[in-house]
Amino acid sequence: MNSERRVSREPFYMGFDFCYPWGDEFIVELATPTCPYRCTFCAIHIPNSGKREADELSNDILPQIRFAIDYCKRFKSRNIFRINLSLAGSLLDTNSVDPESLMLAIDHIGEHTDIKWLNFETRAELLTGDRYDEICDRAESANLNVIPAVGYETRSSRVRNDLLHKFLPDEVFEQMVTTVSRRHRALKPLCLIKPWEAAVDEWRQEAFDTVAYLARLQAETGVEMEVHVAPTYVAPETPLYKQFQQGKYHVVRERDFLETLRSFRGLDVRVWVCPHSETRAVPHGDMVQTCARPDIYMTLMHEFNMTNDYGIIDGYLAMLPALEAEARALRNPAGDDPFRQVPNAPCA
Repeated sequence: MNSERRVSREPFYMGFDFCYPWGDEFIVELATPTCPYRCTFCAIHIPNSGKREADELSNDILPQIRFAIDYCKRFKSRNIFRINLSLAGSLLDTNSVDPESLMLAIDHIGEHTDIKWLNFETRAELLTGDRYDEICDRAESANLNVIPAVGYETRSSRVRNDLLHKFLPDEVFEQMVTTVSRRHRALKPLCLIKPWEAAVDEWRQEAFDTVAYLARLQAETGVEMEVHVAPTYVAPETPLYKQFQQGKYHVVRERDFLETLRSFRGLDVRVWVCPHSETRAVPHGDMVQTCARPDIYMTLMHEFNMTNDYGIIDGYLAMLPALEAEARALRNPAGDDPFRQVPNAPCA
């Protein structure tokens, strides 16, 4: 590598997700070459919205991980029990991450004895048997548990591939689950709630079908699923943003999302709610921005993630009318209803 070339040692983003009694979950978004894929809802194929110059991007992730952990412990005095590595693309894409750099990063993370879990994001087709075995073996030697996180998005192949341009066939995803099952491991499927414009009943049924399918895969393969669900937010410079600007896409309403979440009760699978967009959303393009009380929403989702107690969702829905009335009075003294249902456009 040219010694004159500047390479950033700082990730694009560092932050804590939720803080648990037994330690904290630390998110590190690595600064790597941009994603070659073009999913319609995602902006990470854009050079991280101009946060870094192209000559600072490197597929050597070790300096960034060292910086992130050192910063966290030295300046934040936080105890990390799980670290999440994400990036623009896939951790197993050799164009994004040097394979040896990943192995050295696992070794370095393992030197911190308080960190027990390593989550990493990848595409399903890149998680082959040999590569997965190599990562698991290296992690075990570092006393780490590893969990791959894979963007599955939604059960419908038409929505996932034709509309969202994920280009992930069902058989590829299921083969990846089989690969994970050989080591009796866990998996984080990442799923979007309403990633395309549709009638409320349609996208809610699609969300239920997605989580039910993953629960069935868990039962069949023995792979422990931690299903991440997130209300879709509108990122800048994406096809979804163009639809949003034209009034052809509407952000999920808080009540509809909670009702959808409640429908997962009875499915024998762990559900985890992604609480926010990490500041990536455009104005009014994130459900949390439109919540009656974002602080209460975040607190209750934290509790739900720790317990998967659907009684929390029941209680939240029961008090939501009062919260909406309070927010309505504060935001719109003239009496306009900020929580009215905006008619949905036809499905794209």
